[in-house]
Amino acid sequence: MRAPMLRLASVALFGAQSVSGGARGQPLALPGVFEVRGKQMGLGKWLLLVILVGVGGWVRLAPTNTGDWHVDLTFDADRDLIGGVQRMIAGDRTTLASLSAAILATPRTRIVAGSLDAGHITYVTRSLFWGFPDYTTVQESDGQIRIWSRLRFGRSDMGVNGNRLEGWLAQFG
Repeated sequence: MRAPMLRLASVALFGAQSVSGGARGQPLALPGVFEVRGKQMGLGKWLLLVILVGVGGWVRLAPTNTGDWHVDLTFDADRDLIGGVQRMIAGDRTTLASLSAAILATPRTRIVAGSLDAGHITYVTRSLFWGFPDYTTVQESDGQIRIWSRLRFGRSDMGVNGNRLEGWLAQFG
């Protein structure tokens, strides 16, 4: 009795073409197996596809609460964090404008909140495939520019924010 159960489970997960027994060598047609472009997909594959599309949709379409990301920066030293980096550089509004131009030249980057006039801007940069958002807040005050670049989803950015920030800083001096 165990073999037919395993056979049905493999059909549901991997498609009926892996199971023989249909007329003239055709695959078995069993409930729970779907056909897409002439190929059968098992229920397990459909569930995985729905989950991936759902996660991808949430990552791309999740609303941004600017109050959570456009915050005053008060740190007083450079730090490498698990999910981002904090940097301080000497500079004024002219330096801030140059940095902002470098940031906005990055593909898939836009301003979320703030302005150059306010001396406080938050940007979002999205990854190419999944569209994961990374937030960068830049604030100028008293001859210092503080920059905090961090991820939104997950725990580690694998150095992406630090590398991106170092690239921006290298572009203008």
